[in-house]
Amino acid sequence: NLFIAAMTDVTGSFDRALIEMSRALAVRGRAIPVTSANARLSAHLEDGRTVHGESSLRQSGGRVKRLVVSPANARANPLAIRAIGEADMIVMGPGSLYTSVIPNLLIPGVADAIEESSAVKVYVCNIATERGETDGYTVAEHVAALQRHTSERIADYALANSAPVALDDRFESDEAVAHGGAEPDGAKVIMYDLVDESHPTRHDSDKLADAAMEILDMGESAPTILEWRAANGDGAANGNGANGNGNGANGNGGANANGGGGANGNGNGTNANGSNGANGAARVNGTTASGESPTRLGARERITK
Repeated sequence: NLFIAAMTDVTGSFDRALIEMSRALAVRGRAIPVTSANARLSAHLEDGRTVHGESSLRQSGGRVKRLVVSPANARANPLAIRAIGEADMIVMGPGSLYTSVIPNLLIPGVADAIEESSAVKVYVCNIATERGETDGYTVAEHVAALQRHTSERIADYALANSAPVALDDRFESDEAVAHGGAEPDGAKVIMYDLVDESHPTRHDSDKLADAAMEILDMGESAPTILEWRAANGDGAANGNGANGNGNGANGNGGANANGGGGANGNGNGTNANGSNGANGAARVNGTTASGESPTRLGARERITK
């Protein structure tokens, strides 16, 4: 975000700053801002307070009831709307739920374009909760928040981590996103091993890209949360290890793992993956996929084309 801000000052244009940043970092695919408006994020909390700005939200200590972006008539970038319409797959996340993913969808016309698209739509749930935003959230609660701000049809699938790793003292404010509770309406929860074992609050980008391609290929036959629970025991649904034992083993993340976001769609948020097969743009939430797949031949190559 600091780099983008600096490039914006140098170029005098946010759109131009993204182009120059992509060139400087040798980014594959395109980073398209969801709007060029100087948008501001506010949150209405369940305790009746209203806070303004990303940092204020995280420091508020309250639970979010509703997000709003001002100005309310911020114009969606036509290039972003077109990319959504041309996509074979649309991936939302991973990233901070209330300050990276959802704000992009609040720009008028963006959520509608996603709902109307014939693409496969996937929400990537964070592996760990994030202090000040999603404390104590389950997978279903992440999905419900997304739907509450858009519609029940915003995502066909919710992609969640099935292989949690215990968190150490570095992550005392985070906890694993639990898989228990009610099943979300409107989205099928798909389970894959997504964790970066070297940093267990983040997704492994290779695993995530492979999982996305598997969903695109397998669709309804991809492993569901119910199948995962059956294989791992009832205790796993409550975050308690493979056989219902070992509390705390399910500590993973992805909380803001992939850069910025916010109302201007920098890094996180809505990313259209693939357009017309091999000619499509290739981005998984601000992280450009590159290299060969260690587990599925050709998946990494396909997602980068």
